[in-house]
Amino acid sequence: MDDNIAVKKTLNNSLACIFLNISKYNNINPISTLGACLPIIINTEHNYDKLLDDASWYISIDQLCELESIIKLLYKNRFDKIAFRTNAIMKSLCYGWDRCIEQAVSVYKLSHVFWGAGIQSSSQDTIANLDNKKVRLAELPNPANPILVDAVFFQLYKTGIARVWQSLLREWAGTEFGKRLIVLDRGSTAPRIEGLTYFDIPKYDYEDTDDDRAMLQRVCDKFGAKLLISSYYTTPITTPSVFLAHDMIPELSGVDVLNHPMWREKHRGIRHACHFLAVSQNTANDLRRFFPQIKPEQVTVTPNGVDFRPANPQAVAAFRQQHGISRPYFLLVGARDGYKNTILFFRAFASMGAARRRFAIVCTGPVATLESEYAAYIGEAAVHMLQLDDDGLQCAYSGALALVYPSLYEGFGMPIVEAMACGCPVITTRKGSIPEVAGDAVLYVDPEDTASMKRVLKLVEKPPTRKQYVDLGLQRAARYSWGKMAEEVRAVLERFAPLEGTVEVPPSIHDQQLSQTFALHQAGKLEQAETLYRSLHQWMPLDFRVLHMLGVLRFQRGDLSDAQYFLLYALALNQNVAEAHFNLGNVYAAMQLWELAHNAYQRALVVNPGFGPARQQLAVMEHNLRAVAAQQAEQGQEVEGQP
Repeated sequence: MDDNIAVKKTLNNSLACIFLNISKYNNINPISTLGACLPIIINTEHNYDKLLDDASWYISIDQLCELESIIKLLYKNRFDKIAFRTNAIMKSLCYGWDRCIEQAVSVYKLSHVFWGAGIQSSSQDTIANLDNKKVRLAELPNPANPILVDAVFFQLYKTGIARVWQSLLREWAGTEFGKRLIVLDRGSTAPRIEGLTYFDIPKYDYEDTDDDRAMLQRVCDKFGAKLLISSYYTTPITTPSVFLAHDMIPELSGVDVLNHPMWREKHRGIRHACHFLAVSQNTANDLRRFFPQIKPEQVTVTPNGVDFRPANPQAVAAFRQQHGISRPYFLLVGARDGYKNTILFFRAFASMGAARRRFAIVCTGPVATLESEYAAYIGEAAVHMLQLDDDGLQCAYSGALALVYPSLYEGFGMPIVEAMACGCPVITTRKGSIPEVAGDAVLYVDPEDTASMKRVLKLVEKPPTRKQYVDLGLQRAARYSWGKMAEEVRAVLERFAPLEGTVEVPPSIHDQQLSQTFALHQAGKLEQAETLYRSLHQWMPLDFRVLHMLGVLRFQRGDLSDAQYFLLYALALNQNVAEAHFNLGNVYAAMQLWELAHNAYQRALVVNPGFGPARQQLAVMEHNLRAVAAQQAEQGQEVEGQP
């Protein structure tokens, strides 16, 4: 068998790489295994610390008890591998790029952990194609104090939020602010806009969100980013983020967010953010209603923009001919079920009886046939189910009798503004943000009154009414522009990540609750504090501070096994906090694992040579070890001297 194939098979089936005697391994060594994103546990005698840095866990050859603990930790919870996996792939960029690409791409297919250094490729790329596109991290543009934009939404959906972010990115492209941005592209799904810098990272997976947060944090660290904004709820672990709220529909509808991956991540994003953007004042109010910890000054209202215009008559005529639309038509845009309340329109339309044959109904969206629950209401009306691009949608708005949009809630209501901008009358309700966005430029109906809808459907046919609401709609739509929104969002992002100097970032909801919990802990209310720590851990399982404090608290409550687990878990994520090593040393000392305690205190001093408590404990430990050794030696001599 080819040696390289054997190596790959070995790595792909491994939990970790343990190197106790490197000379015995010809084809597998610590450097060559970095690209496999595996935890590396290595003997300190081989002097790999400068090469591997924080991509390894270092042990002495005789510390078999500690090795056993580390291995048990890795088996106990898969998230304990995250820090090493992400460190390993970053460190691998420094050694043998061609080999790194070959190994990492093969591992990516199995574990979805790999993220490339600026490789711009599609999911169909082969290794040969990647070889022609590789770009070293050091060669990427690295602006001073960059702001990261996670373009994850383009991977997940093609709905209105994608339009929002594509418009914002276009407005920023080529500007001085745009030069500070690094757009994180999930599997080459983001639109490539000239004048922006892109960096490829793995596709998002709702089943692997903790790995994703760890990966995002590593990206933030490597670029030195002080701020991230996501297009859809993703967050790093410690780097501050700004959250853009589009609506609070799941919360208002009573969804169990903890058991729904998408909305659970939304709440994690909210809990992590230092500031919030809301597309309407109504959405801002709803956000604070469900998260009262958010202060009014922490929310900035940044309404969406619109770039639609009335299509010319020739374009509308061509659109109608292309799709066989010969009758006057009512337009339904987007989803129709649930809170969109489209059933109100169909019931009112059905009540028009034989007059229905004079009209057509045009529905846009991904559904190819009209839902059976609505088909019974249409009579002899023609129905056209269309999937349209922006030009087609603009023509659809421009030629319609009206956009019918009887929604029970909207965070903003993009179709309403788009229709107004195209000179299309709008029939809608006074729910959610709609009155705030549309003002008096639309025709309102009672969302529960079929007669109200029927009356307005007839009214909108009359030329004076149509002209009145076309004119009002065009005036109202002129208030909304992507340029204005982009400038408002830019101002917020630069407030928390200024080009020069520093700024105090407001604490997130998570940080506020952690401070309150720590105060309870300090006050000796251990049971109450533990309940809150565990709740925080459930929301943010990779927060080093929570894990560290859980370890300390479990030690205080006498559960040494749990204390060891949480402290090792914390140190797997961050080995640069002397207090954590010190507290682990205290746990080992209580377990009478003297050498492990001694090593933990030593590590605390390596991290912080001036850390007095560790130095004091180390002195006591060394004194005790010498006393034990002397006692053992004396006992040994006595035994030898017996007849």
